[in-house]
Amino acid sequence: MLEEKSASITGIGLCNLEGQEASSEQAHDLLNFRNIGQESFEQNISKIIGSPSTKAPNRKKRLVTFSVTKVQKQRVKVVERERQLSERYLKRQLAWINEKGLGHLDLEG
Repeated sequence: MLEEKSASITGIGLCNLEGQEASSEQAHDLLNFRNIGQESFEQNISKIIGSPSTKAPNRKKRLVTFSVTKVQKQRVKVVERERQLSERYLKRQLAWINEKGLGHLDLEG
C-alpha cells in the first residue's frame, strides 16, 4: 500500500528549508502524521482496555522527518576515550625516545 502512495507522494514536492526533497518515507510520514498518531492512540487504548493485570509494552512510533539524527552520547564517549588513549600512547613513546636519546630513529619501526 505504501508503494502505491509513494508514486503520487513524490510528485507533491515536499522540501525542507535547504531545498532537499523528501524521500517517499519522509513524505508519507509528514503527510499522514495525524492518521499514524490516531492509529497508535487506538492501539494503545485497546491494549490498556483489553490487557489483564500485566502491562503491555508501549512502543513509540518514530516519524521519518527532515530532522538530523542525534549522535548518541555513549558513542561520543567511546571515540573520545580512544583518542585520549592514542594520545597518551604517543606521549609515552616520545618521552621514552627522548629519555633514551633515540631521537634520530624512525618512530614507525
